[in-house]
Amino acid sequence: MPSFDCVIEPSEVIELGSASTGVLESVRVHRADRVQAGEEVARLESKVEEAALRVARLRAKHEVPVALRKRAAELSERTRSRHAPLAHRSAVSVQEMDEIRVEAEIAELQVRDEEENLRIAREELRRARAVMERRVIRSPVDGVVMERFKTAGEFVEDEPILKIAKLDPLHVEVILPVDYLGRVQPFMKAEVTASVPGSPAHIAEVKRVDVVADAASGTYGVQLVLPNPAQDIPAGLRCEIAFIGTEGSLTGVDDLPAAAAGTKRIADQPGPAATEQQPPAPKDALPVLDAQRVGLLLG
Repeated sequence: MPSFDCVIEPSEVIELGSASTGVLESVRVHRADRVQAGEEVARLESKVEEAALRVARLRAKHEVPVALRKRAAELSERTRSRHAPLAHRSAVSVQEMDEIRVEAEIAELQVRDEEENLRIAREELRRARAVMERRVIRSPVDGVVMERFKTAGEFVEDEPILKIAKLDPLHVEVILPVDYLGRVQPFMKAEVTASVPGSPAHIAEVKRVDVVADAASGTYGVQLVLPNPAQDIPAGLRCEIAFIGTEGSLTGVDDLPAAAAGTKRIADQPGPAATEQQPPAPKDALPVLDAQRVGLLLG
């Protein structure tokens, strides 16, 4: 199985937009800048949302009504406790005792009402924070800015603001003839060399193999994963790929030596474009037929 041309591409290309509409207040990155997941890359104008957030924060901290209702409920409960013995001696009328009891129950309900209002205010604070957070645009991945579509002062609705490429890992795309269908399997390894002078070879792992071939061209596609933790392997390059007949996880597997890699090429495996190679015979060994003839002559 010979080497093939391939392409190194980002694993993800994201056209980053905004969940809210509005005018851009700032765009903090430019083309070729590196960004991290969760980093703020742009922000919409949000003076109204900031004011609403301040109001919600004050309401969520306003616990005075709850304290007032609790003090009133405590007074009503003490009044009912003091009048209960008098009611047993008929020193207090039934009507007056009913009024005292109802006032104590109303005071308790008012405490619960104020506590519920405080919980609602705290939920409104969470909502205001969420609305404010939607005005901030953050990068969803570690990567690099490919293109900047908008700048400060422009209105954003459903258009992208930035295009970000994820460079770790990279994807390697290769098109193979259908003659090799079934010979490349997931988790197999391959040596990938970028078409840049002096570029070293890297080990990639097969991730996906197309199960539907293109009848017109007689080819099918294979996608490999190329780890790039330092992001020093550029994307968007042509490359050359040579498959290695080793299966298993790429993690923790050392690169094969050159001699070992040569013995494990797919070309050395049985298939439509390969023949089994026999080990060379010793120099002093005689062919079987010649040995038989020698036996006849000696006999």
